Amino acid sequence: MVLACLALLALTLVLAHWGTGSRALAVVAWTVVGALASTLYFYLQVVLIRRMLETAGPDTTARARESRPSFWALLDDHERSELLVRGVWRRFEQAVVIFREGAPADHVLVIFTGRVVVGAWRGNRAWQLPIRGPGQLIGERAALRPSVRSATVTALEPVDALVIGTAEFLEFATRHPRVLALLEDQIYDRLTEPPAGGLPVAAPSLMPAGATRPRFGGEHCTVVMLDVVGFSSELRTDDDRDYLRAVLNTLVAEAACRAWDGGLDRCHWEDRGDGYLIIVPPTVSVRTVLAAIPPLERELRRHNRRSTAPVRMSLRLAVNVGPVRSDTAGVSGQAIIHAARILEAEPVKRALASSNAYLGVVTSETVYRDVVRHAVEDLDAHEYEQFSAHVKESELTAWLRLTGLPARVCAPAT
Repeated sequence: MVLACLALLALTLVLAHWGTGSRALAVVAWTVVGALASTLYFYLQVVLIRRMLETAGPDTTARARESRPSFWALLDDHERSELLVRGVWRRFEQAVVIFREGAPADHVLVIFTGRVVVGAWRGNRAWQLPIRGPGQLIGERAALRPSVRSATVTALEPVDALVIGTAEFLEFATRHPRVLALLEDQIYDRLTEPPAGGLPVAAPSLMPAGATRPRFGGEHCTVVMLDVVGFSSELRTDDDRDYLRAVLNTLVAEAACRAWDGGLDRCHWEDRGDGYLIIVPPTVSVRTVLAAIPPLERELRRHNRRSTAPVRMSLRLAVNVGPVRSDTAGVSGQAIIHAARILEAEPVKRALASSNAYLGVVTSETVYRDVVRHAVEDLDAHEYEQFSAHVKESELTAWLRLTGLPARVCAPAT
């Protein structure tokens, strides 16, 4: 309509000029013609851009993102050399969860080989973001705003990566303003990135609690109970406890994922506030479950080495085996009761309180006799000490192993 009005006005003024020969009228006429030409040019540009977008389809932006140089490729030689000095090399095997949504965000990584998938829960739906590959930076938001992970990152295949602590990386970025600008651009791009679909099964922690929990009808299962020592201590704030819960969730889930296929997705597990109850199905052997403890020890030691006193963590972990039944409220069975009692045994509490140990592993007499003592080297059977205790109405015997302290911390059973 605007174009039509301008065209009609320009035609009228031109005809009037020809009829009167007025010089002023000529200037007005040609001004209107110029405005008409500019408007028409702008209109044609808009039409052309719209036509290009329609022809390209909805994935034009995604293709443009994929074609951009990686973070590593955008660094110059000096920046790369400095980042290599600040980081450490790590290898993540296929299906290992590298970052877990809700866990503390204390490091970033640059992928050198392999690919990862990024996924997160949004409302009640799981979103998978485009796959990341060599040269790409992962966890960059943590460097600019320390917090918890906003997504879970899982290795689709073996991944070699350079891992840098967030404090180190932030110092590096602030020393190089160009790198800081690259980070801001990448964060904006990823915040506006569209989802790519459903999550793979290799990201166990993203499954909502209870969504795929198995049910048991009296089968012999491995029962694992663990809690944080001194979780309610007055030296800790609510923020400290939230942080500890996030760390514990990450450590336990990753240890399970490394030990057996499917990790916690194959188990019934309940959050007890300061710890977990985990029922591992009979398809996973007791020895396999116990094999998850050494990786847990290593990650716990690493966490404590990097943390201040209020958020350092000591754990008690009990392992038992026996029949478990499911009902509408959860699970029950004598095996669970016994695991809870050996975890609460006074000798265990006393040994942890009087030592610098950061992990106390307690096994029932059955687990030690039938599994641990037959795997002396693999399960460090020689480091366990037997103890007896009275818990509620029960007299029990169990075995304790402390990490971070020499063996023989409990008096032997008499």
